[in-house]
Amino acid sequence: MARKKGMDDQKPSSPEDLNTFINKLFDEIIETNGMPPGPGETYKFEVSVNQDGITITPNMKGQVQAVKMEEREPLVDVIERKDGVFVVAELPGAEKKDIELHADHERLSMKAGAGKKVFNKLVPLPSTVDPTTAVAVYNSGVLEISFKRSNTYRSIVKIDVR
Repeated sequence: MARKKGMDDQKPSSPEDLNTFINKLFDEIIETNGMPPGPGETYKFEVSVNQDGITITPNMKGQVQAVKMEEREPLVDVIERKDGVFVVAELPGAEKKDIELHADHERLSMKAGAGKKVFNKLVPLPSTVDPTTAVAVYNSGVLEISFKRSNTYRSIVKIDVR
């Protein structure tokens, strides 16, 4: 199934062409490998783009494989306070070591693994915060993050979880 020089030697030149190319690509994968993945599944393969075009490499067994993944959006409450913003997220079954948090002055990104489940969410914050002031505490499946307000714009900061 590996392909060189794109499908029908076409090189997408615009977002619309790329979208059409990807749709044709998935139609071909489904035609070759059977039914599309079911809910919570995804096809596992690698796509690389270089000067020779687009190459699709199936998994190690030589075929495109449906992989069961359960990505979920955690329940999140965002509370705006006088001095800052407080975020509470439910991540049942997640381990503290598997929680990844990043924030800038206007949004919080959270990702956490919990066995076969993956929690993933981008949370817009209601006011400008200083991400370097973030304090994150995780206990019994509940993640609490507090930020202090700021008028300074900051780039993305990794937040450690206690």
